[in-house]
Amino acid sequence: MNVPRNLLTVYSLTSESETHSLAQAFAASSRTDDCFALKGDLGSGKTTFARAFIRALVGEDTAVSSPTFTLIQDYSAPAIDILHADLYRLETREEIDAIGLIDQMAGKISLIEWPEKIMSILPEQALVLEWQIGERENARQLHIYGVSEWKNRLPKI
Repeated sequence: MNVPRNLLTVYSLTSESETHSLAQAFAASSRTDDCFALKGDLGSGKTTFARAFIRALVGEDTAVSSPTFTLIQDYSAPAIDILHADLYRLETREEIDAIGLIDQMAGKISLIEWPEKIMSILPEQALVLEWQIGERENARQLHIYGVSEWKNRLPKI
């Protein structure tokens, strides 16, 4: 099933601290089985967002590294488990199936970097966060796509 591409909102972020605040707000409203598909070029803010999101739920002192080489990293928060995946190095659907990503997402909040490779198999309710680098240093445009049910859950900044 393809994830809907309805534009819900656009955030204009001017600093890394604003990205952290937005990630913390998303984390505070997240629920079991939420899936966040983080799209964007290298250095656009995907991992910065994921790191702040995870730390908001697990603890500020949590070591959060990019799962570029491990592919999947799990974290346990008091109320929920979190899966952080980076699909950058994977080339084929067979490789994605081999790591069992979709099965591992069940019952967790999932943050998926480079989701372009699996958009057709992500849950219909997945929220797509598409990062674009702005003209000024640390400036980002974040386009949010998803089903209309997300509209009331999006953070207000």
